[in-house]
Amino acid sequence: MGLPEEHVGKNESYPGHDHSQPEREAKVNNVTPGLLHTLFPLRCALCQLPSQRAVPLCKGCTRDLQRNTAACPRCALPQVTGERCGRCLRQPPPWDSAIVPWVYSDLLAQLIHRWKYGRERQLTPLFADLWQRAAAIDDPPNLLVPVPMHWSRLLWRGFNQAQLLAQAIATTSPFNIPVANNALRRAFYTRQQAALDARARDRHQAHSIKAGQTPVSGLSVALVDDVMTTGATARAAAQVLRAAGAREIQLWCLARTPAPSHRTAAPAIIRHTGRPRPE
Repeated sequence: MGLPEEHVGKNESYPGHDHSQPEREAKVNNVTPGLLHTLFPLRCALCQLPSQRAVPLCKGCTRDLQRNTAACPRCALPQVTGERCGRCLRQPPPWDSAIVPWVYSDLLAQLIHRWKYGRERQLTPLFADLWQRAAAIDDPPNLLVPVPMHWSRLLWRGFNQAQLLAQAIATTSPFNIPVANNALRRAFYTRQQAALDARARDRHQAHSIKAGQTPVSGLSVALVDDVMTTGATARAAAQVLRAAGAREIQLWCLARTPAPSHRTAAPAIIRHTGRPRPE
């Protein structure tokens, strides 16, 4: 009859007790992700070839995306010089800086549209990876605050893409920044803004966002959203954060739409074999 476990020494064992079990489990856990990628390789979400990476976008298609390298430092509007744009000089936005590392080009728009409207939530790690690899963070904020979504739209879509992006960035970031999903709330439903111009969007968003339960007074916060178009939603949210006492407000988005005069056609999608690949 074996000894009770509490009486067994560190280098001893009793029948049925295996001290190597945790070590074997750790080895299995380390091997499993690599084995799964080998057996079931991720496909690129654009060209459908194996991505050869931990996210569903191959290096070739990543190179086809347009980086927002020369942008206004306040509103991230794509420019040639990278200096503050005329609108921000005339009327500075209610946030202090903007980190929006990609241009909302046709290829990226395809992916984001599938994510939001096709409900392809599995693309979330890809967008967090794109943001992390291209964004330069000099002064990490205390909180990530996703742009809120009205409960009715949340019920229809099933998720708030800004929350998913913020959580994915927080999980993969080395800064360990908490996500405050309740810092802002939608006071009422607003219809889709795609067909509205800048002034109409500003009127549309006015007073639609209110302060939530999480306090932001005295804190540096990053307002997180997927795409910035005219900035109407960001302005409404940043004004509420400023009124609630936020010390500094950064704007973090994945992509920025260029001015109409700077928009260009997407590059042709070519397979790595040289044959045209499907859209």
